[in-house]
Formats: sequence, C-alpha cells, structure tokens
Amino acid sequence: MEGHWQGLPFGTSHSIETKKGSVVERLFGQASQINSVHRQSIKDLAPNFRVTAIDPRDQTIEAIEAVDGHRIIGLQWHPEFLVKEEKGNLELFRYLLQEL
Repeated sequence: MEGHWQGLPFGTSHSIETKKGSVVERLFGQASQINSVHRQSIKDLAPNFRVTAIDPRDQTIEAIEAVDGHRIIGLQWHPEFLVKEEKGNLELFRYLLQEL
C-alpha cells in the first residue's frame, strides 16, 4: 500500500501544525501530513488537556496531550495506516512502546 494512502480506505490527507514543546511536535516536527477519515472532532477540550496539533485550514483539533502529569496522547488520525508514508508515525509507535 506504500504510496497509495490518499484513497480509500484511508480517507484524504491534509497538513497539521504542531504546538511547540509537545510530544507531537517532537515526533512529527512543526508540520506533517495526516490522513483524515473522521466525521467528528473535539469541540470542548477537558481542562487537563491541551491542543498539540491543529488543521491549519479550519483549526480542527487533531491532537491533544494531558497536562496533569498523565502521559496521554489523543490523535484524530490513523497513524497505523501511515507508518511507511509519513515521518513521525513509526516514531509514535516507538514512543508508545519505549517511553510510555
């Protein structure tokens, strides 16, 4: 499937902008491409989380991280589909296995 993630079943792709100092920025850099297959998104973020990546087109929240000492990351895309496609996705799984 390498190189073919723009079509079904992976949805479309778009860029994200990450927040400085976040784990998401460390893994994906300041910007990256993600797949987009969601129909819902976060409207009201819980107070113990911060937004760590957005869709620059419409400010949709694409990633969040806990700020209360818990090591929680939430993503709005499917990194398992993109491990071979875009920098950061394989690093994410390494992070989850080795650091969490």
